[in-house]
Amino acid sequence: MNAKKIIVWMLATAIIFGMLPAFTPTVSAAMEAPIIDTANFRVFARGTPILIKEVGGQTQVFLQSDPNTPLFGGQDISVGNWWVHGGWESGNYTANTSVIVESGTINGGIFGGSRDGMITGNTYVNITGGSVANIYGGNRQGSVNGNTNIEISGGNHGWIFGGGWEGTVSGSTNIEINNGSIYMVVGASSAAAGLVGSTNITVNDGTVEYLYGGGIDGSVTGDTNITINDGTVDGMFGGSNAGTIG
Repeated sequence: MNAKKIIVWMLATAIIFGMLPAFTPTVSAAMEAPIIDTANFRVFARGTPILIKEVGGQTQVFLQSDPNTPLFGGQDISVGNWWVHGGWESGNYTANTSVIVESGTINGGIFGGSRDGMITGNTYVNITGGSVANIYGGNRQGSVNGNTNIEISGGNHGWIFGGGWEGTVSGSTNIEINNGSIYMVVGASSAAAGLVGSTNITVNDGTVEYLYGGGIDGSVTGDTNITINDGTVDGMFGGSNAGTIG
């Protein structure tokens, strides 16, 4: 669909948001050293900006400030059901989070936020390549008291959720697709408990098989906004699969 723009209004008072803000998250004073939970296949960045890329056939984690020295002794996180969290295991923190994926394979997925607890701040997930099975802007459980931001510029990915699994987002979820191939893009959360304030999805290029402005079972308290500038979207729904809008 060349030069075609589709805007889905879920309420008469809906406000159309533009593209995502520049990917320049503020480093938070609350950040701590990242940790790895090998028993449960989990990585917790704890508010520290991290970079994921493939080196020597292994998908490894680096600090964004030191992209040449792998964390955790270079342990491979590409096997099994690994989950990478931009936030913490649990607890309440005031912080922004940042996860960048350049290459590699993550068969579990990414949460921009924490596994549980509350983050007061914004989450950022930026993916330029590789393959990620599940991408969430928010928390697995708990809440993000702020906005979530996901930007996809390449790679082949499974499910993308602007919200969390059961996690809530008080502000807006923002998803921008600039390239790549994605099975499903969902503006809100997966589970019924995952409420979000509003959703904004922009597709500039790439291929999306299915797109929901709302959630799967998750609901949206405000508006859902979808803008298609280019690319291919095979199936599009302005609302949720089972959740409510407004």
